[in-house]
Amino acid sequence: MMSEPTDYQAFSPDEVALVKLCRSLGGALTYRDLTSMAFTVGGVAQLHTYTTVKMFPFSSEGKCMGIIVCERTGSCSGGKAQETVKFSMKGGDAKMASVIRRSD
Repeated sequence: MMSEPTDYQAFSPDEVALVKLCRSLGGALTYRDLTSMAFTVGGVAQLHTYTTVKMFPFSSEGKCMGIIVCERTGSCSGGKAQETVKFSMKGGDAKMASVIRRSD
């Protein structure tokens, strides 16, 4: 029996698109609430858990939004976990071009 497709809900279509991309690449969103989310990745069941540290909401003045998360990565079978702090930002093309340094 085939399962029904999962219906994702988010604040923006970008968020839904990222989760669907992850799924198409073999990952799965396993948990989500207002302050954290978890994904499993690949056949080895690598677990990635993200906890929100700070959000920078969209503003018309800044024309972008951002988030700082703490990523905890480890094997679902109890392997050693690693923690990394990451910053992600999204915005209009002109804003992002002014922020991102060209790297060749």
